[in-house]
Amino acid sequence: MPRMTYEEREAPTTIKLENGEYDFSIVKAEMEISKAGNDMIKLELSEKTTGAKVFDNLTFTEKAFFRIEHCLKSCGHKLDKKMEYDILPEAFLNRRLRAEIVLEKDTYNGKETERNRVQNYIGNNLKQPDDVTALKVYSDDEPEKKEDADAFGTTSGEDW
Repeated sequence: MPRMTYEEREAPTTIKLENGEYDFSIVKAEMEISKAGNDMIKLELSEKTTGAKVFDNLTFTEKAFFRIEHCLKSCGHKLDKKMEYDILPEAFLNRRLRAEIVLEKDTYNGKETERNRVQNYIGNNLKQPDDVTALKVYSDDEPEKKEDADAFGTTSGEDW
């Protein structure tokens, strides 16, 4: 049975960012299934200066692929046209990126509140950590291994 000691804790304050562009690290990336049954990667971003948390869902549908592409590029991945990629949460985890954030009104449990939302992922030149995971690359033309030019992509040809 779960147990806790009562200490009259205060609820944590949530930092709200004003509309604008900010630098983030992706501190959490998890694969889930959306309510509509589509694959989805849930991201938790931490703003570089304030530590403010912003959450985003990348849903794998034709209509939303542009957001996934923008996020991957902002994370430093180099993407080639007509290449097919296996996208795992690890491709985002610990990456640094720049994003345009908007502050919008939201309703939660019948109460009106404000929350930050990612409007767009922006290309950046942020240095990426050395221990980040790469993308798995596939090509219709080349079933054998293919190395991504900037060492962010890994190889194809074997199952994960």
